[in-house]
Order: sequence, then C-alpha cells, then structure tokens
Amino acid sequence: RVTEIQFTCADSDLPNLEFVRFSSGDNCSVVLRHSSLGACPVCTWRDYETAYGECINNVQSVTQTRTTLCHGAIVSHTTQSCVITTSGAPVGLIIAFVLIFVAVTIVAAVFITKHRRMSAQYSRLVESRPLGNNMDHDDEDHGAHEIGIPSDHDEDDQL
Repeated sequence: RVTEIQFTCADSDLPNLEFVRFSSGDNCSVVLRHSSLGACPVCTWRDYETAYGECINNVQSVTQTRTTLCHGAIVSHTTQSCVITTSGAPVGLIIAFVLIFVAVTIVAAVFITKHRRMSAQYSRLVESRPLGNNMDHDDEDHGAHEIGIPSDHDEDDQL
C-alpha cells in the first residue's frame, strides 16, 4: 500500500484536500493533493515591499506588504525611531542659487541695455559731425548736448 500526498502552494486560508487517483489490487495506492498557504515557501525579506511613513516626533511607521505568494504575514505594521533631518536645506540652497542667478541676469540685462543706448547715442553723435578735422575748438562739449548729456557750460549758465 502506498499513500502519496502532494502539497501545492495556494493563496487560500482554508486548506483544500483533493482526491487525485486511486488504484486497487496488489499495488494499492492513493494520491491526494493538499492545496494551502502552508505549502508555500516561508517568506523572506525579498517577498515584502516596505513603505516608510513620515517622521513625526522621532517616530516613523513602517508597513511591510507581502508581494509574492509565500507563507507569512500579508501586512506587517511596526514603528521605528527616526531623526528629523533638514531636508529643506538643499531646496533652500537651490532657491538661493536661482535667485542669485536671476539677480545677476537682471543686472547684466540693465547694463547691456544701457550700454546699447549709450552706443546708439554715440553713433548718432559721430554721424552728425562732418567728416574731417575741422572741429570748432570753442565748442568744448563736442556735441554732447545733442544727445542729452549736460556739458560743463550748462552748469556755468545755471549759476
């Protein structure tokens, strides 16, 4: 007589015993199949996904959820101690660098705009002068008045 019991891993809390085969005669044998979670391999740390909660008052919740078919707890809730870190510091540094970059960009844009305006005024001044070397030496402001730059004579006139 031979009795064979086959254990198969199944995701069921209730065991299921199934009759598979029976043979009679001189070689009498019975084959049974037992399907249950108890037939599954024992869970290891690789069979769980861990989720960490927020650190509040130096205590953090840890939830482990089973992700494979194995023999062990489906969900495990525990707590552990934790340290609140200043994770905002890198974000603060990034914001500071961005603000500095924006400020430098604005200063550069103002400088370039002013430089272009002065360059355009100078070009207009140069273009308004006749060619050659016949500049009137009595005119000390050299056309500065034409482009809106006050001359030293303007200050004397105001006194």
